[in-house]
Amino acid sequence: MKIQSEEFQRLGMLGDWDNPYTTMAFEAEATIAAELMKFALNGTLYRGSKPVMWSVVEKTALAEAEVEYQEVVSDTIFVKFPLTGASSGNLDPHELLGASIVIWTTTPWTIPGNRAIAYSPNIEYGLYEVTAAPDDNWAKVGDRLIVADSLSENLKTAARIEEWQRLNSVSPDTLKYSHAAHPLSGRGYDFRVPLLPGDHVTAETGTGFVHTAPGHGMEDFELWEDKKRLLEERGIDTAIPFTVDAGGFFTDQAKGFTGKRVLNDKGEKGDANETVIAALKDADALVARGKLRHDYPHSWRSKKPVIFRNTPQWFIAMDEPIEGSVDSLRDRALRSIRETRFVPASGENRLRGMVESKPDWVVSRQRAWGVPITVFRHPERGEIAPGPKFGHSEELVARITEAFRTEGADAWFADGAKERFLSGLVDDPAQWEKVDDILDVWFDSGCTHAFVLEQREDLQWPASLYLEGSDQHRGWFQSSLLESCGTRGRAPYDAVLTHGFTMDEQGRKMSKSAGNTTAPQDVIKQSGAEILRLWAMSSDYWEDLRIGPEILKANVDAYRKLRNAVRFMLGNLAHYRQDLRVFPGDMPELERYMLHRLAELDVQVRANYNAFDFKRVFQMLFNFCVNDLSAFYFDLRKDALYCEPYDSPTRRAALTVLDQLFTTLTAWLAPMLCFTMEEAWLNRFPSDKGSVHLRHFPDIPEEWLDEELDRKWRKVRQIRRVVTGALEIERRERRIGASLDAAPKVYIAYQELRAALSGLDPAEIFITSAPASSWARDRRMPSVWTRWRAWPSRSSWLRDANAPAPGRSPKMSAAIRISPISAHVTPRRPPVRKAQGCGSGGIGDEDGDGAGRGRARRSGAGHSVGEFQARYDRGPRLPDPRSGKQAVADLLIRHRREGAGDPCPVLRPRHGLEPRHQLWPAAAGLRFRPLGAHRVRPRRLHRAGPMAVPPGDAARRHLRRPHHRRRHRQRHRPHRLWGGGRFLLHADLRLRLVRVQSGRLLGGCRGRRPSL
Repeated sequence: MKIQSEEFQRLGMLGDWDNPYTTMAFEAEATIAAELMKFALNGTLYRGSKPVMWSVVEKTALAEAEVEYQEVVSDTIFVKFPLTGASSGNLDPHELLGASIVIWTTTPWTIPGNRAIAYSPNIEYGLYEVTAAPDDNWAKVGDRLIVADSLSENLKTAARIEEWQRLNSVSPDTLKYSHAAHPLSGRGYDFRVPLLPGDHVTAETGTGFVHTAPGHGMEDFELWEDKKRLLEERGIDTAIPFTVDAGGFFTDQAKGFTGKRVLNDKGEKGDANETVIAALKDADALVARGKLRHDYPHSWRSKKPVIFRNTPQWFIAMDEPIEGSVDSLRDRALRSIRETRFVPASGENRLRGMVESKPDWVVSRQRAWGVPITVFRHPERGEIAPGPKFGHSEELVARITEAFRTEGADAWFADGAKERFLSGLVDDPAQWEKVDDILDVWFDSGCTHAFVLEQREDLQWPASLYLEGSDQHRGWFQSSLLESCGTRGRAPYDAVLTHGFTMDEQGRKMSKSAGNTTAPQDVIKQSGAEILRLWAMSSDYWEDLRIGPEILKANVDAYRKLRNAVRFMLGNLAHYRQDLRVFPGDMPELERYMLHRLAELDVQVRANYNAFDFKRVFQMLFNFCVNDLSAFYFDLRKDALYCEPYDSPTRRAALTVLDQLFTTLTAWLAPMLCFTMEEAWLNRFPSDKGSVHLRHFPDIPEEWLDEELDRKWRKVRQIRRVVTGALEIERRERRIGASLDAAPKVYIAYQELRAALSGLDPAEIFITSAPASSWARDRRMPSVWTRWRAWPSRSSWLRDANAPAPGRSPKMSAAIRISPISAHVTPRRPPVRKAQGCGSGGIGDEDGDGAGRGRARRSGAGHSVGEFQARYDRGPRLPDPRSGKQAVADLLIRHRREGAGDPCPVLRPRHGLEPRHQLWPAAAGLRFRPLGAHRVRPRRLHRAGPMAVPPGDAARRHLRRPHHRRRHRQRHRPHRLWGGGRFLLHADLRLRLVRVQSGRLLGGCRGRRPSL
C-alpha cells in the first residue's frame, strides 16, 4: 500500500493518504456484516438451490461480474429423443410414435442432467424421414426426425444424410403436451422427458429444440421452475439432480458416469464428454457430432473455464417485495438508474440491461477467507436469524457487529461462536445451524459507501461521482447500486463515469510478451507526470485509450507550448502592481477583445468541466493559449511590453489583461497540469499556505462580452491570416527573413472587411513594415497578388491572383502584394518618443509622423533594446564611421559585462542617405548576421566585403587590428557574402557583429552616426 500510495501521489492524485480505507479493517468487516443482516431483516435474503457458474480450479461459485468470455472450441452433438407420447394437434398422435426429437448441444456432459426439451411456438417444425444414407451412418434409412424447417438442411449436412423426405408439418399444439424418452433410457434414466414451450428458443442454430438440464443452466432452471406446478400435475418428478460435485466429478445421480470428470484441477477438459458421447453412440441415440468455435465463460482470476452446476447457495431476491415496501430490489435499482447521471450516456443502457435481466443475486461463496454470511438457520423450520420472523434480531445484530469491530471476522469462526451469539436469544442454540459460507467480494465492495462515506465526518453520502473502468458496470457500479437500493432505497452515487482500457499505439492489448507495454514510471522518469496527465486529459477516455512513444511525443510538444505561454505571462508580470490596473472601459480595442474571448471561454470551460468532457476543455484551452495568445495577442503586444514606458496606457492595459489571463488560466489548467500550475502560482505569489488548488474558478464578468467587437476582430484576424500566408510563402522561398522585412499591400473587395481595419495600425496587426490597404473596385483583385524584390538587380517574383495560395482568400476577397520597404531591407526599430530625444518616426514613416511601430525582444535583466538605444543616442556625436564602430563595440562589451546577456540590437541608417548607400544597413560601417549562417557562392558587391568578428571582449582588439584595413584597400575586390544574400535582421535571432569596409563607401555620409 505504501508503494501504491507513493505512485498515486507522484501522478498528482489528491487523497487522504495517511488515512486510507481497507476492506480487511475490523470496522469495515463489521459494517459489511451489518449491511448483509439488513437484507436478512427485510426478507430478501434466502437459501436456495440454483445453477451457478462454478470454478473447478478455485472450488467456488462465481458471480456474473467475476466471469469473462474467451474463445474456445467445443464438442457438439445431435441427439435423438424418441417420442413416447403426443397431444392432439394437426397430426394424429399415433403418426408421431416412433419419430424422434433431435436436439443440438455444445455440452455433451450435461445429457445425464437432462429433464426436458424446450421448443418455440413461433417456429415451424417438420417431420422428415431419411430415405438414403451411408451404411455406416449414425442416421439410418427409415429414421423419422422432427426438426425446425429452417434448420433442416444444417442437420442433413451434419448427419451426412443423402436423401430425406418431409412427411408433414408438426404444429406447436402437437408438441404442447408431448413427452419423450431419455436417450439413455434403460441405463438408469427411465423417466419421461416433457416438451415445454420456451421464449429463449430460436431458429438461429441447432435444430429448433433446446436440450434442457435445469441443474446446468439458468434459462433451463427458470423454465423448469416456471412449469413446476404443471409438471407435477402431469406426474413428472420436478426434483433437480446434483450430477456434478465441487471438483467437477460426476456424482451417483449421474448413473453410469460416476467418477468421470468434466474439468480437472487445472481447468483442462476431462473424460466426461467422450464417455457420454460413447454411451449415446452405443444407445443408437447419436445422430451427428462436430466442433464449434465460440465464446465460453472463464473465471477472471484463474482464466480457466467454468461450469454450471446446481448447488445450495444464499441469494438476495430481485423481485420479492422488500419488507415494509411494495417495490422490489429490481424496481428500486431501475428507478435509481433513471435518476443517476451517466458519463458517457451509453453507460445507463448498459447497466439497465444488466439489472433488467439479472437473476437473484448470488452472494455466497465457498472460500476459506472473507467476511462470512452472519446468519443462523433452523433446518426444520427454514427460519433464519436475524430475520423478519426472529424476535431478537436487533440484539443479535448488535452482538455480531460489536464482536467484529473488536476481533474482526475471525470471531465468527472461533470455538463457541454459536453459543456466544445465540445465548439468551433462543431456547437451544444447538438446534440452529451457523452458516459458514463466505460473502461474495463484490458485496464487500458494494458496501464501501457505508463504511467510507457515512463514517467520515469530512465526507457526505451519497457520493457525487463513482469513477472506474467500463467493466465495472457488471462489478462495482452494479453491486454498489443493489446494496444501497436494498438498504437505503437509492443509489449511493449521483453520477457514474466510466473510461476505457489502455492499448498500445496500434490499438492492441499491451502485454510484456509482445513488448508493447508503456510503464507509467518510465514515462514519469523520462518526461514527468504532467505528460501522463496531459495524455489522459487530451484523450477520448470514453473509448479505449492508446499510448506509445509517438503519442507521448505529441503531448510533450503540447505541454511545452502551454508552459511557454504561462512563462511569458510570468516574465511580464514580474513587476506588475495593482495600482497599474486599467479598467476595461479605458482599454484599447485589442485588450477588450481579449477580455471578451476570456469571458466567452469561461462559459465553455465551465460547461465542459461539468460534463466531464476533459478532452474538449484541453482543446479549447490549448487552442486559446497557442492561437489567441502566443500567435496573436502576445505577438502584437511585445512592442508595448518591451519598449514602451513603464506607465504607458497601452502597456498598463496589456499588463492588466495578462494579470487576468494568468489568474484565470492557472485555475482552469490546474486540474490538468497540477504541478506546473502550482509552480507558476507559487512563483508569482510565494506562500507556505497558498496553493492554486485551494482556489475556485475566477468569476468572469458578463460585461466583458462584446459580440460586436468580437465580429470586428474576427474579420481582422482573418485578414491577418491572409497576410501571414503570403509572408510565409516569401519566407519559405527565402525572399525575406522576418515579416518586418516586407511592406505588404492588402487589397480588400468588401466594405465590411475594410471597415474592420479602420482605426487600427496595420503595421501593428500584421507585424510588418509600411503596410497599406487598397479598395478592390468591382471586387476585382490585381493580376499579381504578391511581389517581392530581394535585390535591386534581381527580377520580381510574380504569381497569378487567381491561383489558390495562402496569400489569397477567395472567401474573404482579399489579396496581398508584398514589396520591399525600399531598395534594401529596412528593419523596424523600437518605438522612440521625440520627447525622449530618441529620433523620430517609425518604419515606413519617412516623414516622421510616428505611424510605424517598432519591435524588439528583452535582452536581459532590466535591459531592453529601447534602453540600449536611449543610452547610445544620448552619447556624443561621432566624427566618423570608424569612431562609430568603436563606440558600438564599447557599448556591446559594457552591455555584456553588466550581466544583461547577449544584446539583440537592430541597426538602421539615418534618413537622407542616398539609395545606393542604403543597399547596406551598415552605413556606419556595421551590419549584423545570424549565427550559423551558411556561405553562398561569391557575389560582387559595391565596394564592400564582410568579414566575421568574434563577439565578446575580443571585439575591440579584433576591430583595431591594422591588417583589417589593409585587407580592404582594393575597392572592387569580390568577397563572400554571408546569410544567403539577404539581410536576416530579426529580434528573435542571436546575432554576431560583422565589419565591412568604411570610408569612401559612405561618400557624403561620412561623419553620420547610426541610429538604433
